[in-house]
Amino acid sequence: MISRIDIYNYVASAVDTTERPVYCNARLEVAPEYFPACYIIETGSASEQQNYTLDFLDEQVRRDFEVQVFSNLENGGIEQATSIMDDVRAAFRRLYFIENFVGRTDNIDPAVIRITGRFHRVIGGDDQMPVGE
Repeated sequence: MISRIDIYNYVASAVDTTERPVYCNARLEVAPEYFPACYIIETGSASEQQNYTLDFLDEQVRRDFEVQVFSNLENGGIEQATSIMDDVRAAFRRLYFIENFVGRTDNIDPAVIRITGRFHRVIGGDDQMPVGE
């Protein structure tokens, strides 16, 4: 079965870093030295699945991810954050995730652009990661 670590690694490696380094992490730890940043965080799955029977968990697991992208560029911050989120969206699509929401969200610091995305998928025991991408 595809693990949350496999998913994180796949999505993080899909973020294009040729024009700019992008800080990726599985925990939200926003700090001034981490811009631009992309946080790929699994949400909700563990607590929801406590109610499922063991047989269900052996066959399929729902994976929910929230992605937070931050940019602090004065000029071009929206474009930079959008470009990073586009890479993330494409990677989740290749993994057959459903996009629940992607959009700009408010941030405590108005000088920092923040785009949030939420994705989910039910993964079966025989699902594999895409090969050769």
